[in-house]
Amino acid sequence: MLSLVVPVLNEEEIIKQTTLEMLDEFKRRKVLHEIIVVNNGSTDKTKQILEEIAKKRKTLKLLNLKERGFGLALIEGFKIAKGDYIGFNTSDGQVPPEEITRLYEFAVKYNYDVVKADRLTKYHSRFRRYISRVYNLIAKILFFIPVSDINGYPLIMKREVYEKLDLKMKNFTIQIEIQHKAIKNKFKIKEIPIVYQERIGGKAKVNLKVIWNMFYRLLYYRAKSLKI
Repeated sequence: MLSLVVPVLNEEEIIKQTTLEMLDEFKRRKVLHEIIVVNNGSTDKTKQILEEIAKKRKTLKLLNLKERGFGLALIEGFKIAKGDYIGFNTSDGQVPPEEITRLYEFAVKYNYDVVKADRLTKYHSRFRRYISRVYNLIAKILFFIPVSDINGYPLIMKREVYEKLDLKMKNFTIQIEIQHKAIKNKFKIKEIPIVYQERIGGKAKVNLKVIWNMFYRLLYYRAKSLKI
């Protein structure tokens, strides 16, 4: 079974569409699953919309948090996951649901420990593309992670991998933490190119403050990992 954790913050415009599309894709492909949507402190109608969907779709679980943090949402979602494969995706519709299924089926068929996405069509913004390249380069130098797209998602891993990682980072750096600790524990990571598209609606949460914080947290995690 696949347990897919999906953090969400103030996505009332699109959350119904993106959630139903994932649920319908898994049903169509007969993937035994649960989707754990973690409401990451939303202040709009996101919670109410998800509650209405959860009443009708039994494979959707809703977890509400007061404290915000992408990593925190994943950690809390992973804790209640029951699948023998555990992964995460975002709620913005940038990854077509069939790509999630494709990665999961690949992981099962070829028995990979970790399978993650390499977003073929990345940011349309030239600035975002530049920042992404710099971030990936620094992460590779600091952590020797042999992938092309450090923050590429979805990411799917075996339960035994998750149980070895002891995840701590409560922010976006958790994506590096997962891969770094997986490599340290000699698990195999397979990166697969996927279709990656523009948001279907709503607003991106990334701004200059978020970008600066990502670089700061990257260096913080590096310093922390040297003490472990």
